[in-house]
Amino acid sequence: IISSSLPITGTEWKRYDLKFELENPKTISVRLWNTSISTAYFDNVQLVEGLVDEDIDYFIDSRYNIITDNSFENSSALWELSSGATIESIPNPSDFMHPILGEKAVCINGDSQTIRYVSQTFNPDTIMGNGLTFVIGGWAQSSNAVPNKSYYDGAITSDERFFGLKIILEVAQDPLALENTDTLTYYFPFDPSIEDWQYIMKTISIPDYLYCDQIIIEGIYQGEGKAYFDDFQIYYDRINTE
Repeated sequence: IISSSLPITGTEWKRYDLKFELENPKTISVRLWNTSISTAYFDNVQLVEGLVDEDIDYFIDSRYNIITDNSFENSSALWELSSGATIESIPNPSDFMHPILGEKAVCINGDSQTIRYVSQTFNPDTIMGNGLTFVIGGWAQSSNAVPNKSYYDGAITSDERFFGLKIILEVAQDPLALENTDTLTYYFPFDPSIEDWQYIMKTISIPDYLYCDQIIIEGIYQGEGKAYFDDFQIYYDRINTE
């Protein structure tokens, strides 16, 4: 079974998907083939369980995104916007990106001296721990982003220029004494050399001996020019290369 029999031309990345149904549990094998006399690249291969709405022929991802208004379509008050950050219509969206990103995104007018951001805080109903893994994802675009700063284990080690996602976990060793919390910080940079929309997906695992009661996701930019962020995602899941 192939996702498309049409030839792939050009040098840009293209997304292909295939929907299929299983009546009984089965082993699924995914193979990536290139039968042409050329070089082909594959990346970010996913197998996602969900539901198919037959009335509109639309696939519904069964994973639960814990972020409210993750694509900014409703201008939710749960988003915190720093100075220089506004929710705006996406300028000139392509036919390919429009179904993914929708109508709106956060636009950050950068400043080389100030970290500007969009942020949302999530407080789960239950304490999370025992090695739970989160999948973190998001889209961003900037035509003139400055190079990212250096970082190591979440600590900034050079100047603070950055274009990417920042994740903060409030954790404690005792789930009954969460007032004694510590902070785990992760930075996931976008590639500043790419001028089109780009996507990143990373995983974070809570260490077995820690418990988490708060998650903060931020899209941050420090530098000249503009940066756009959209379609933030946090799933309880695991999508990485073993």
